[in-house]
Amino acid sequence: MKKQLSICLIGCAVAVFGCAGARTVVLHETLGPAAGVEKPGTEHGGLRVYSEWALTNSSDPTTPQHRRYVIYAENGSLVQRVRNRASSFDSQPVTVELPPGRYKVVAPAYGYGMVAIPVVVREHQTTLVYLDGSTKPESTADAAAKLVRLPNGMAVGWSDQAR
Repeated sequence: MKKQLSICLIGCAVAVFGCAGARTVVLHETLGPAAGVEKPGTEHGGLRVYSEWALTNSSDPTTPQHRRYVIYAENGSLVQRVRNRASSFDSQPVTVELPPGRYKVVAPAYGYGMVAIPVVVREHQTTLVYLDGSTKPESTADAAAKLVRLPNGMAVGWSDQAR
């Protein structure tokens, strides 16, 4: 009887704590392009997400890469699953070309798990999202007031309302 009770309690603990770790934090403030980050030569804009680091490169398991993420359209339809690296031998995140519009990025954030962030992509500009915990937005004191932050205080990009 005690063994069955112990197994039941362990199962309940796994169910409760397992579900708690799978939450997605949703930001409500929309990120927009950083001032001065131009993307010339196309009517599209760019989106670059510095997602959480992970050791995922099978050809070089000692070099961290940015983790994959997903882009959704404003209506919730899947736009693209992004394998987030510029090349096989580069640890920089890829810049995804997108038509101007509103999107939702769902990506892993350092020390936070998954986050869902609304973003705006504008023609000839690149929207930057910082979730890796080491790459930070460069800003002046004036621009710092326009930063969007996770609930833990980590700056993830610039508010689109600041434009």
